[in-house]
Amino acid sequence: MSRSEGGSPFSRLMARVRGKTVATPTKFPDRTSETDDDDDIPAHLKPTFLERHGQRIALAAGYFLFVAAIAGTGLYLWLNEDTILEAEKARRPSLLVEDLRPEIVRVGADGEEASPETAAPTPAGAAPEGEESGNQEANLQQDEPERTAGAEQAPVEGAEAPETADAEQAAEDVALLAPHPDPALVEESPTGPLPRIAADGREPWRVYSRPFNALETRPRIAIVVTDVGIADDTTAQAIAMPGPVTLAMASYSRKLTEYIAAARDRGHEVLLTLPMEPRDYPRSDPGPYALMTTIDDAANMERLNWVLSRATGYIGVANYQGSAFTANATALQPIMTSLADRGLVYFDTLEDATSAAPRIATGVGAPAVTADIVADDTLSRAAILRKLNEAEVIAKARETAIVLVRPYPVSIARVQSWAKELQSRGIVLAPLSAVIRARASSS
Repeated sequence: MSRSEGGSPFSRLMARVRGKTVATPTKFPDRTSETDDDDDIPAHLKPTFLERHGQRIALAAGYFLFVAAIAGTGLYLWLNEDTILEAEKARRPSLLVEDLRPEIVRVGADGEEASPETAAPTPAGAAPEGEESGNQEANLQQDEPERTAGAEQAPVEGAEAPETADAEQAAEDVALLAPHPDPALVEESPTGPLPRIAADGREPWRVYSRPFNALETRPRIAIVVTDVGIADDTTAQAIAMPGPVTLAMASYSRKLTEYIAAARDRGHEVLLTLPMEPRDYPRSDPGPYALMTTIDDAANMERLNWVLSRATGYIGVANYQGSAFTANATALQPIMTSLADRGLVYFDTLEDATSAAPRIATGVGAPAVTADIVADDTLSRAAILRKLNEAEVIAKARETAIVLVRPYPVSIARVQSWAKELQSRGIVLAPLSAVIRARASSS
């Protein structure tokens, strides 16, 4: 009986070899005593130190390595804080905004140029010093003097050689666009050249737009790439996109005129971004020439004129930020009236669902449209493709769709790949102006 209760000596021996303690009977039936006495175990069968404590050692080593990794990471970040911050700042897109002094060339009665005048920068928020110079026609120096107002060029015809297809297509795109600046569409002002409607009624947005086949009946999708012109590499990628893609250039760009010329050389019609006050201002700062709800109409008009005077050859403006300003109908009224009076379009980037800008613009006679889809809110190839597919569904249902794209390399690459097969699905890529015309004719 005692043998069965306490186990055989051999079983107790093997239990000790395996590192287990064996309960042995005591005088009290409720209690057992544990013995660690392994003197009776042969030396070659005794467990080693690692065998007895291996699990504890492994656990302690893992804990030590974990603590060391955390401490090492913290030490590395602390020692390299300045280097890491500088690297992150270098990767962040940024612009240096300067007060520009546009040079105004006036032509005397004898046809000779007078000495250039440099317009003094107007402090942000100050009232204009004088009235604008009305509808005075600007005499601008042009690369080709033989270009005249309203000059039209026929599209390039002829078969394309396979090895020169891209070059021939680029040449055809250039031939489609009217030369800029058209002197009849320029108003000279103290701020710089401003767009205006010509005396014969021609509007800048129609003259500078990319022509589109009026007989085209397939659904149209317009792609608008916004905030182009901040970084050289992404700007070059955006300009290399298909000609019907519309590019909205950053008005603060230091190479704005250069980028617009390059974009138009590739057949793109162009917008300017118009900075506006966001809801989280000043946490999000739209820059020194942003339209604000906290300043008067005269100051906002001055800022608008500064943006419009930065370049020529564009068809209109697109808001940059502006979730607060576009919700304020009172502040919007004079801005949209000015755009209508100058023959420009307004494109709303869907920054805020409560934007009143398209409604106000349409009410005063300015062509206005809103993006239907923002393609890259989620920045992945699969998510962008899903949004582009949604745009196809919208275009087939409504005949037109407008897609907003930001100048991210993954967005540009995905749109270019998607656009190659678009016509095979019965849809045509169109400039923004073509969608504006289509919606105006159907309303």
